[in-house]
Amino acid sequence: MNVDHGKAVVPSPHFSSLQGEISLCSEECQHLEIERLHLENVSIEQTISLRSRFAWALFALSLVSIVAAFGVVIATGAIPGFEVSDSVLITLISSVVVEFLGVLAIVARNLFPHN
Repeated sequence: MNVDHGKAVVPSPHFSSLQGEISLCSEECQHLEIERLHLENVSIEQTISLRSRFAWALFALSLVSIVAAFGVVIATGAIPGFEVSDSVLITLISSVVVEFLGVLAIVARNLFPHN
């Protein structure tokens, strides 16, 4: 019981019902926050999975490009009549290396963002 200048102050029944509503609201807010965090975690897991699959697809595509370039180099020396100039072979090999490094940099930047 609260005392105010010698008079007894009795809380009204309306006040106690408001306390109950505030408590229910607080529990509901906590439940909603837990649900929001759960959905955020699911979204992050899906994003990581999608990024990983995309990274493997890009590496597979780069591997195909490297194998094709290697095949052209081998074919130039092994198959008579299949001739490619030295400057084209140098350009092919250097472009494949640059492509692979570029894909590696892009994948690394997107798999491990700074934010």
